[in-house]
Amino acid sequence: MLIMTLLISVLPTMTASAAGTITVTNLYTVDFAAAPPNNAYNDALVDRFTQSPITVNVTINGITKDQINSVYYQVINENTGQITTNTTNKPVVNPNNSSEIYFQGVNLTEGKNIITVKYGQTGGIVSNPAYAYYTPVSNIAGLKFNDDSFVDGGMYPTHGPYTGINITGSANNASDIEATLGGTVYQRSAFASGLFTFVTNTGRSTDIEFNPGDNKVTFAARNQSNFFTTERSFTYDNGKAFAYNTQAKLLGTASYSKLVDNPIFETTTPSVKDIDFQTDIKIHGTVSNYVYVDIYSTAGNNYRYYLLGNSQLNKPKLSDNTTFAPDLTVANPHPYSMSEPYRIYNFKGQLPVNVDKSTQELYFVFTDVNGATSTSRYIYSYVDKDQPYVSKVNILRTVPGGGGSYESTLSEGGSTQITNFPADLKIYTNTQADQVKVEINGALYNSGSVTNGIYPVASSLTQLSLSGITDGPVVMRITPLKGGNTYAAGVKQYNLVITSAPYVILNKIYNAMVVNSASKLTCDLAGSTAPCISGRIINISSPADYDSIVYKVNGIEVKPLSTYLPKDKNGEFVIQDFTDPSKPAGSNQIFGKDGKYTLTIELKVAGRLVTTTTMEIFVLSDNVPSVDSLQPFEADPLNPEFIKDKALPDTYVTKATQVKIIGKVINSVVAAPGSVAGAVLYLRKAPMTIPGDGRIALTPAGQAVFDTGTYFSMTEFGQYVFELIATNTTSGTTANKLLTITREPAPYTFFHPSSKQIIKNNKGVDQANINQNYFMIELEAAQADSVLFGKEAAIYDKVTKHFFYEAKNLKTGANEIKFTVNRGTSKMNGSIVLFNTNVTMVGAQIKAPLTNSMKIFDNDIQLTFPKDTKLMRYDRNNSTQYVSADRQILFGIASNDDGRVDRTEGVDAVENKNGMIALAELTGRFRPASKRYWIDAGIIKPDANSTDSTLQEAYMGSGYLPNLINGGTARPPFNQRDYKDVVVPSKIGSMTLKYDSNIVHDAWRYLTVYQYTPFEDPNGSGIYLPKWKNIGGKVDPSKNTITVPVDSFGYYQVMYMDNSFNDVTNHPWGRNDLDILYSKGYMDGKTDGLFMPNDAITRGEFVSMLVDIFNIPLRNSDIEENSVFQNQTGTFLDVQKGYSLPGSNNGRLFDYQHIEAAARAGIVRGNANGLFLPNNSLTRQDAAVMIARAGDMKMTSDEAKALASLKKIFTDADIEHMELYAVPAIEAVYKAKFIEGIENALLTGQKKATYRFDARETFTRAQAAAVAVRVLKQQGIIPK
Repeated sequence: MLIMTLLISVLPTMTASAAGTITVTNLYTVDFAAAPPNNAYNDALVDRFTQSPITVNVTINGITKDQINSVYYQVINENTGQITTNTTNKPVVNPNNSSEIYFQGVNLTEGKNIITVKYGQTGGIVSNPAYAYYTPVSNIAGLKFNDDSFVDGGMYPTHGPYTGINITGSANNASDIEATLGGTVYQRSAFASGLFTFVTNTGRSTDIEFNPGDNKVTFAARNQSNFFTTERSFTYDNGKAFAYNTQAKLLGTASYSKLVDNPIFETTTPSVKDIDFQTDIKIHGTVSNYVYVDIYSTAGNNYRYYLLGNSQLNKPKLSDNTTFAPDLTVANPHPYSMSEPYRIYNFKGQLPVNVDKSTQELYFVFTDVNGATSTSRYIYSYVDKDQPYVSKVNILRTVPGGGGSYESTLSEGGSTQITNFPADLKIYTNTQADQVKVEINGALYNSGSVTNGIYPVASSLTQLSLSGITDGPVVMRITPLKGGNTYAAGVKQYNLVITSAPYVILNKIYNAMVVNSASKLTCDLAGSTAPCISGRIINISSPADYDSIVYKVNGIEVKPLSTYLPKDKNGEFVIQDFTDPSKPAGSNQIFGKDGKYTLTIELKVAGRLVTTTTMEIFVLSDNVPSVDSLQPFEADPLNPEFIKDKALPDTYVTKATQVKIIGKVINSVVAAPGSVAGAVLYLRKAPMTIPGDGRIALTPAGQAVFDTGTYFSMTEFGQYVFELIATNTTSGTTANKLLTITREPAPYTFFHPSSKQIIKNNKGVDQANINQNYFMIELEAAQADSVLFGKEAAIYDKVTKHFFYEAKNLKTGANEIKFTVNRGTSKMNGSIVLFNTNVTMVGAQIKAPLTNSMKIFDNDIQLTFPKDTKLMRYDRNNSTQYVSADRQILFGIASNDDGRVDRTEGVDAVENKNGMIALAELTGRFRPASKRYWIDAGIIKPDANSTDSTLQEAYMGSGYLPNLINGGTARPPFNQRDYKDVVVPSKIGSMTLKYDSNIVHDAWRYLTVYQYTPFEDPNGSGIYLPKWKNIGGKVDPSKNTITVPVDSFGYYQVMYMDNSFNDVTNHPWGRNDLDILYSKGYMDGKTDGLFMPNDAITRGEFVSMLVDIFNIPLRNSDIEENSVFQNQTGTFLDVQKGYSLPGSNNGRLFDYQHIEAAARAGIVRGNANGLFLPNNSLTRQDAAVMIARAGDMKMTSDEAKALASLKKIFTDADIEHMELYAVPAIEAVYKAKFIEGIENALLTGQKKATYRFDARETFTRAQAAAVAVRVLKQQGIIPK
């Protein structure tokens, strides 16, 4: 029923029409929906695996690439019914075929596994079930002896050290691993994640002790069901002299046997009583002080040979009293690759045996010049095959609970430790023995049903169980019997070391084990969850004693699984509930954070504590927080301000008054403001009061690399100690680091130029390279009374406690500025070289007084002003005008990005980037064609005469940079100035700017000048708004210059119109004229996207265009400064001050200012009702009148005469078609070729063309543009 239920659960869902398919391709599958016999399951075809996890290959159809992450798999164990659904192990797409995916790391459980792959939360698409058998077979691989591969027949170690050796390897699917040597079982020193380590030849009884020379060791890996063993026969090199490759045979027989295999030599009567033997003797070059070797057997006779001189001291006698001369040769080259020189002797000889004993010994004893010895010892058996004898005794090792097993032979020559009880022994005899007698320390030993110490032998084998033997060394003697008679020569005797005290073997963990997560503590039990600890209790048999075992982690008692108690599982246990019952849920996990965890297991017998096993485990996450760095930021590493103390870590000395701290944390991030979860910086010590808890803000939050954002002020001299504390949410640990900075006083310290700008020149003098002809020097001189630059005293600022002095008129090249610091009667001289590079590029600055002719930045800017032009405050209504001939203008080359002239970044930044938005070109139709220039004479407050210092600044001051960070109200940003305070020239001048020399001659029509300054609202509201304004300009293509009038300062830049209107570009004949007038600001589009060149031009637009073309001032400051003018509303009733005029497109086409200026200049007059009608279409005759008046053209006063003259030109020159007032103007503009006639259609037979004027007809915007261009050419504003 279970199998049927499982099969039904994994069958694909039936749907009306399948949306896609999923097929497992690398495992056996069954399509139960197929027709017989293809729907039959065949167990013989199921894939078998011995290693887990596996990879599952899948093909998909009808599932898109973005749906692949929703494909998952389910594994059902048919034996246990356990179901595992995995949606987190995402499939990997085959890069060469998007229809193929595969799942890596699919875990199987022991037995038959049914695997289905599904798509969708409800498994809308399901594969046919795939099957896989899994048997967790252990293996042992990668054995290494120290760092060398551990192979059969080798000699190890290949180099020193020769003790404290590590044997390492891997054992997949194993829960534990052990090694046996001479019947003694040794436990591994460490075993985790399938990797194990044995430590040998340390002198400790718990570690393997190899014999010098030949050895045979067995490694056995076990899991819940079987053992896997592998054997290594090798030569152990103890760094001294030893014998190896030792073999023997009965005298006269054919073949040798290796003595490391404990061979049995059988003889018959008359018996052979001697053996032939051969061996290799190895002597290191470092131990060549060995003088001789004694070779002897159990019979007592011996050879003695000098190893250095090769001379024989004596020849032993054989059993028949004959002597034998052995062979001793030096073998070169040696057969092993060794890193140290040595010599090998090959020795062959014969020795007698002790016929009264079964166990025989062969000794090689090496003696050095000091009498110290080193021994190699081998065991073999000599028996009469016709008499009973014991051939060997094996200890049987089995998996707890039954299953696999292996045997290990007890050592006859040494001692065998037995620590696991009951211990099963298997006694092997020859066919002559029918019983064996077993004695322990001379007393008969009974096991099972045996009561007289005598055990029956069947098929040369008997078996018994050792238990209840007192701890310590014992002698076990086994005597063979035949027909009730003992046979002494067949006896085997073994030295055993009994240790029956209870102890614990822990799986996969070892003392001082370090893991980066408690999830790495795992068990092999199917379905177990991490953390999990398992092990085996040895030498406890009573259920009550099992129940009394106490398991603790950090003193908190934990319990094994009720389904895996040691009393029910032959001593094995599993613990995976590590909760602290004294703590609330959510914070009660014992392994909840990083740290040391001490596992203790207390074993009791009859209620008495006999053994406590302690194991320390360190959980140290990979993400343990640490402070990687914490240090002061150096703006110029080549000229450091913070000098590191060579003796004290993280300690600096400085003369700086501020510091920005930078750093980096690992496995932590900067804590959010107000939170302490993460990295937090505190000021712990300072020479002034620390505010609050001393926390200093770090930025950016949530990042590992940080700084303090702004500079921390160290206003006082003394020691400042900062502490960074870093935590994270997973490890539960804290890291901290201290940073100590001591600020020392200095005679003086420059703040501007900053230390990052100052270098030592080739004369060893402080020098700052600048690109301006002036420089504001700022320095600190603690406790100074004054600082004099020549005879001029620097200004002292009480807030910053700094001295300020502006060095002016700096020539190109080096300018040495000398000063004196006065403290009482003490005077200290100082100097700095300001090197003016004078390079025309962004950042260049020049200050100069206003003169009639000025050439700036290699003639890129040329200014001319009328004689006696001065600088003055814009507002002429103030009682004091502050007219100055000494004030200076600042010229700077500004950034196209944000308008800054000084682009210094960081703590030394002078300007901010607020201009990035304010200075944006909003039309999207112009791009820069020159550098952006900042021209400024500064501002003057109306009350500047209230103090001597502000009055001095008003008359002797200068312009300043546009976006000062610390300008305050005295020097506000360029776009926040009060227009009344702005300093302007007292007379209108002209400015010529160079533009890009790569612009071709014919592209002059697209060039114009933009100015950014406060401009009066064109509707006459009296409001001044800072903005870009297209002010046109006269282009000289031969010199690549453009000239504009100047009545104020601000930003100036030559611009190029590179994106015209589509309906202008497509105009059949007016494109050039329209582009000229738009690019130079005389005309504008009627909407943002359309120019509408064929629409009739309005009266307001045309007159506004003429005002700009003839450069008629929009206002006359000389007559408009009184309150009477301020209260006037306008000349025309329909053009009133302060209102946006209908049809003007928000002032883009016409406005109050332009129409009022035209009325004031006499260009236009209203009708009888006092109306101008600006939005009415313009007639051709009114256009003629406006042009003639604006251009102050010569017109006759005799209207009749003018009309008569026009009749000769136009067919419609009469009062019926023309207003009489317009006739003189029409005559004037026609003669000037501004407005031409319109050709009449030829009549039948007519050959000469005639023309009409159409005075009452309207102008299109394109026609008006053509007229305007003719006027501009006549005025010389654009090239002809």
